[in-house]
Amino acid sequence: MRQRKDAIRSDEVRGYTSGGMNTSGTVFASDEGTPILDLAEANPKRIVWRARVQADVDGLLNDERAMESRVVTSANTLLAKFLRIC
Repeated sequence: MRQRKDAIRSDEVRGYTSGGMNTSGTVFASDEGTPILDLAEANPKRIVWRARVQADVDGLLNDERAMESRVVTSANTLLAKFLRIC
């Protein structure tokens, strides 16, 4: 897999700031295709929470339904974590 450019830079290009997240000296680089979930305020454009999923996808690359199920399950897991801290 190829490395993806860092998520912080991608956000800045779109006008978002990291808000209160401590990103000093941090690069959020991840493999291409890694799901990253940002929750942001619209005004001001500020990211308030970020999470990403990393999992073994061996055996899923040629099975679209299994891959979709893994992505949905991962997104639900991330959202559940967010809701627990709210």
